Amino acid sequence: MLCIIGTSGSKQINSMFELAAKDLSFNWFQSGGGTLQIVTDEEAASWPTEELSKFNTILFGGVSENTMARNLDPKPLKADNQGIQLGHCQLLEEKLSVVSLVPWKGGGALVAWVWGVGDYGFEDAFEIFLDGLFHLNHWQHRLPDFVVAGPEYGWRGVSGIVATGYWNPNWEVDMEASYLSC
Repeated sequence: MLCIIGTSGSKQINSMFELAAKDLSFNWFQSGGGTLQIVTDEEAASWPTEELSKFNTILFGGVSENTMARNLDPKPLKADNQGIQLGHCQLLEEKLSVVSLVPWKGGGALVAWVWGVGDYGFEDAFEIFLDGLFHLNHWQHRLPDFVVAGPEYGWRGVSGIVATGYWNPNWEVDMEASYLSC
């Protein structure tokens, strides 16, 4: 398993990515004996695309913080510094926390993309990601294909989730198995 951390954000957010990756690596080893290779987006950028797409990957940071996010297939969700678009739903909030399963451009292995918009968006996204990994069972991730938490997530818990659900086989929102607040 590969974890690519962003280096284009502020010093504080870059440090958050590094600490989160180390925390994830420790938890992974403690709970299941697994290992996690941690690299920066700068290091990963030098790898051939064919090689990179062989790894199931965890990507920390949005498009402005992790240059490798530009290599993700934009079909499932369109993201920028302001928010995201899921199908017909555009979510523009001062704080969003996003955990989503997405493919690399051109296919290959899958990417668990963990990122946030605004202050502390990444922290909540990382909490959501970890919560689905290390509780009760350690051998499967129990989150849906995507979860987007809004600014009220911190104090409302799951009531603060503004979108969640599954992709269909064409990497589009499966409206019968998803919730979008817009």
